[in-house]
Amino acid sequence: MAPALEPKRICGRLLAALALAGGAFLETAGAPGAEPLREEVALRLDVEALLVSDEGAQPLGRRELVVEEEEGGSLALDVQGPSAWGRVRLDLDAWGTAGPPGGAHSLRLGARLTFPNGREVRASRSLALTEGSTGLFEVFAEGEHHLVLALRADRSSRLVPAVAGKRAGAEVLLLLEIERVESDRSVPLEANRLSTLVGESVTYEFRKGDGDSRESCRIVLTPASLREDLAEIDVEVTGTLPGTDAPVLLSRKERVLASRGATSSVVIAAGDPPRGYRFRVTPIF
Repeated sequence: MAPALEPKRICGRLLAALALAGGAFLETAGAPGAEPLREEVALRLDVEALLVSDEGAQPLGRRELVVEEEEGGSLALDVQGPSAWGRVRLDLDAWGTAGPPGGAHSLRLGARLTFPNGREVRASRSLALTEGSTGLFEVFAEGEHHLVLALRADRSSRLVPAVAGKRAGAEVLLLLEIERVESDRSVPLEANRLSTLVGESVTYEFRKGDGDSRESCRIVLTPASLREDLAEIDVEVTGTLPGTDAPVLLSRKERVLASRGATSSVVIAAGDPPRGYRFRVTPIF
């Protein structure tokens, strides 16, 4: 006859089983008023920089990056490129959503490469990675040389105290991705993390070109409210784009309703075929 399980073992096994249920809230047995817990999920990202050429792939450096579901993660890496590049600095920002154990993980990546002469190159990429698989992100290519990141993602989780709902004035992180629109094609340009508070505006703007070819855009983001897993965000975009005879002034204002981690898009464009910019906004709170 199998020995009877002790009550403490039964309780321990029950709590362990509950902890494995994604997003489950736990109350400590026998402890009235104990603080509820929630599962906090993150991605552990193995990042290896490679210089790829006709001669093969040369490892340049390797780092581990923890990508929190709400805050994301970032790293900086100095790598030695070919003689024409010199030693360059790579800054990588990552945001991600972990899938279920054994499932696919969603990643959004933004990279900035800074050369010794001050030149900067930006690139962005979205990837879906399953446990044990490797994804590739080409950051820069010139001639026969390609700077490529090889990425592997693993899911990790822990139990932390549950947090009460957000109040007015709570901090909100906004992921702003900018794409160039050319007819029916979009080209990713850069990604930025903008931190603000509910009710407070944050602004991003840029200019390029001179004279009739001048382009400028200004986007103002204001989180109006947070309700459970929904965010209301006021988006105002103004810009100047080249026109046939004179620069075209554009303005657009709208309120978007987005769930936690969902992406909304606002486009300003002119001409036929249309040319302009797409702004992709993702609230993280």
